[in-house]
Amino acid sequence: MKIITAINNQKIYIQLKNEIENNIVNPDIQYQEGIFEVVENIGRVNLIILNEKLSGKMNFEDFINLLIEKKCAKKYIIILQKKNIKKEEFLYSKGINNIFYNNKFLISNLLKIINNKNINNKKKYGTKIIINKILKKILRIKIKILKILNIKINNKKIAKNKIITFLGNEKVGKTIILIIFSLILKNKKILLIDFNYKNNDLKNIYFLKKYKYKKYNKKIKVNKNIDFIYYKKNDLNENKIKEILNNNIKKYKYIFIDTLSSDFSEHIKSIINISDINLLIIEPNFLELKKTRILLNNYINIWKIKKEKIYIIFNKINNYSIDDYLLNNLFYDFKILGKIKYRKTYNLIINSELKIIPNIIKKEYKKIINKI
Repeated sequence: MKIITAINNQKIYIQLKNEIENNIVNPDIQYQEGIFEVVENIGRVNLIILNEKLSGKMNFEDFINLLIEKKCAKKYIIILQKKNIKKEEFLYSKGINNIFYNNKFLISNLLKIINNKNINNKKKYGTKIIINKILKKILRIKIKILKILNIKINNKKIAKNKIITFLGNEKVGKTIILIIFSLILKNKKILLIDFNYKNNDLKNIYFLKKYKYKKYNKKIKVNKNIDFIYYKKNDLNENKIKEILNNNIKKYKYIFIDTLSSDFSEHIKSIINISDINLLIIEPNFLELKKTRILLNNYINIWKIKKEKIYIIFNKINNYSIDDYLLNNLFYDFKILGKIKYRKTYNLIINSELKIIPNIIKKEYKKIINKI
């Protein structure tokens, strides 16, 4: 029996190697392309043991599809990072039933599958055929149930009004991204809140300068569905923020919040914790990544904000931006929603009072919005 391992866990690999060393044909592979290189040299193997978080340019689903398409192995054992109904359903649909989780992973269970299931055995006994048919039927039912559950979960998400905060260092484009989000979703009831007391870019880009300071703390009508409100620094404290958001969340489908993210005041911490989703906007160059590292260190290690609350968007992508492979590895433990290309037409959106979004930009943004 020939086995390829890409477990990405040295401790488990050593334990496994001690048990079945003669079957493992390679050192533990650390990147996606490595599996194809080994298969190209030795041919199709009996079993591939694969960790979901294997480094590479492809997303998990595309990688599995390519493994199957190239017939790299007869069977697969997949190790997921955590329970994920969508990924389970995908694997079941590909005929992959042996799924483990990092937090519930036992080497003994892995050995049972390898030792008890003779992958090379070509004899088909009647009872095994019947059992396989029953298992396939159960599998189809399970997939249907998972789809129903997933639909229910998604419907609940759709039904809930959301508070979304836009984070990022200065000049990364978070305010213009917020505005384009609101324009694309303009048929929904939206409240824009400007907590960026230093710049008030949101007010300026929406050409609301004429209201000046007399309109602090009062809603301004942008159009039929979009309202706007902004605050002075001395209005920003945890209790006031909670009051503002609690008073408005039932009235609006979305509340979009612009912040001065480089300010590590307690009110920023309160905003992030109260928000359903925090979109961290990053410009992928080394200087901005260094600044982002400082932001994330403050959010995660000092304020103890859960990583699951922070989603990543890469902005101002151009030919000289840091490549996807490195970005995916740097932010592998965050949900990456997508990339937004740098375009000169953004200046037209900023400078024009009539906010018209070109279709190419709208299409790019809708892909990201659909993942939220």
